[in-house]
Amino acid sequence: MPNFNTHVNFAVLFYPLIVIFYEFFSKVLNYPLPTKEIIGLGFLIFWISADIPDIDHVHSTFRKIIKYLIISIIIYFEFNRGYIIRLFKLETVFYSYSMKILESTFIGILVGRLIEYVIPKHRGPLHTIWSAFIYGLVVFSGYYFLFLIMKNALFLGIISAIGYLLHLILDKFYYEKNGNLRLKNRR
Repeated sequence: MPNFNTHVNFAVLFYPLIVIFYEFFSKVLNYPLPTKEIIGLGFLIFWISADIPDIDHVHSTFRKIIKYLIISIIIYFEFNRGYIIRLFKLETVFYSYSMKILESTFIGILVGRLIEYVIPKHRGPLHTIWSAFIYGLVVFSGYYFLFLIMKNALFLGIISAIGYLLHLILDKFYYEKNGNLRLKNRR
């Protein structure tokens, strides 16, 4: 199984090729190209997509980044907005900043623990072609819902699914030994 660096390096190498093919098919189908900014943003999304299936691996770099980012966001919003405090009507108990930051941190840690139970086991449902298509559809829908620009949403949806599929292809046909990528034997 290739590691984080391999997936990212392949994403960096393949993204220009994907853009060339997209540009070709856009001209053939007479469909407008996305904006230059979206093609630039697409590189980041493609790069993330090429490693996102490994979010189900306990030692995944990306999983750790996402988990701590979510925990930080939860702590920030809970401290500033106090959603849980208001839900349970505990405003008087958590009046001081020190109590609010303690409660916010506690909620963040609970969410971090919950993340560990929600994410499926490695090589489970996140390592399937269907997950790639669902992921691409989510990226497409999310962008379209926010900005209502079809040409950009379609591009981002397609490249995110292709990045995800690139990861699955690498995992299927290659393994890494001592830092070297090797083709798996097919018998």
